[in-house]
Amino acid sequence: MHCIQYIATQADSVDEAFRTVKSNLESHLGSEDYPSDAWFDWFVTGGGRWSTSDDPYNDDYTADVAHQSDNRFQEYLDTAQNYYLQSLGEVVEQCRKIDLPAMLDSIDMTKEGMYPNFRLSMDTYP
Repeated sequence: MHCIQYIATQADSVDEAFRTVKSNLESHLGSEDYPSDAWFDWFVTGGGRWSTSDDPYNDDYTADVAHQSDNRFQEYLDTAQNYYLQSLGEVVEQCRKIDLPAMLDSIDMTKEGMYPNFRLSMDTYP
């Protein structure tokens, strides 16, 4: 699943903001010797499917970086909130499809604990 992430940082210039965000994200990816526990496995700073760049894989694109006094800053916040609400609505609709009584009835009690049959809800995964 792809998601849009707007990241705020304090900086004196667009370039500094861009480099700070990129460096921070890269530091979370880890390496072969030190695997990451980050929730993401790749990113394109300044790019991606929501970028205004002609090349969504251009990770040197800073034109979408906006200071809070820039009108785009509020637009970015509104866009992120709209995507969040849309995604939340989709999750709620998917959850309504889960047959909770059947799932609860499927719980196996063992000495290790309780194990529900999650396959009962796999078809609702978006």
